[in-house]
Amino acid sequence: HAKEENDLKRRDDLLQELRSLAEAHPTETILREQLAKGLANTQYHAKEENDLKRRDDLLQELRSLAQAHPVETIVREQLAVGLYDALYHAKEENDLKRRDDLLQELRSLAQAHPTDAPVQNRLAKGLFNTLYQAKEENDLKRRDDLLKELRTLAEAHPAEAVVREQLAMSLFNTLIDAKEEKDLKRRNDLLQELRLLAKTHPGEAAVREQLAMGLSNALCNAKEENNLKRRDDLLQELRALGYAYPAEAVVREQLAKGLFNSLLDAKEENDPIRGDDLLKELQLLAEKFPDDLSVRDTFKDAFDFGLELTPGGDF
Repeated sequence: HAKEENDLKRRDDLLQELRSLAEAHPTETILREQLAKGLANTQYHAKEENDLKRRDDLLQELRSLAQAHPVETIVREQLAVGLYDALYHAKEENDLKRRDDLLQELRSLAQAHPTDAPVQNRLAKGLFNTLYQAKEENDLKRRDDLLKELRTLAEAHPAEAVVREQLAMSLFNTLIDAKEEKDLKRRNDLLQELRLLAKTHPGEAAVREQLAMGLSNALCNAKEENNLKRRDDLLQELRALGYAYPAEAVVREQLAKGLFNSLLDAKEENDPIRGDDLLKELQLLAEKFPDDLSVRDTFKDAFDFGLELTPGGDF
């Protein structure tokens, strides 16, 4: 809490005290675990404080601690946390070589400890972040290689929801890229992969959210591609998803967006009956979830765009 209290001297004194305790009692595993957590937390704060030398020194200290105690999982997991945090910030610092070296170090750590779930999870997050950045860096081959690596990691660790969530986010992002790259077959294949992932893991809302966003995005694009049947099929799929999981806000919000975009299309296609039905459906969704600001705003936007019901409607 010393950091929250802005008492950095006290924080540093407490860290030094932890070091001394751990050195004085080398058989006490719990002291080493607390030291590892303290090092990882202080490393994170050192970045916030723009003390990059200290950050790097603390990461090196974490490495040394983990190397000296290779059987202690919590110490190793804190090293994985430190490596991931440093990797994440290396992009901001425009040090891509450091980022890639840290990712490789995370890989090596995960490969050496395949049953250590927290380490696998940090690797998955590192892969996702680097995949996202690879598109920005116009390195599409690397992006695709990282996606394959995430698939392999998820297959190797089917019990790890965090790994699967990173795969789902990567599939969604690459799906968006495929549309920009005019590779519609790939876009459709990635959406199908998201469908199968969500179907295989129905208890994981994070995966389903990525599917809902993928469906909503594909629905919006279907109109541009002049594929109205596909658009309507995707809306029906979004409905089914939204009604099957009514408590999930992200799915519900994507359904509202899908209804709104279809409303715009109905107006453009001069189909007032369909427009009325879609607006009523959006109204019912907003009434059913009055605390959902996103759904309510989407319903309001329909009127801002002049999408009013015909005289035979409710308004």
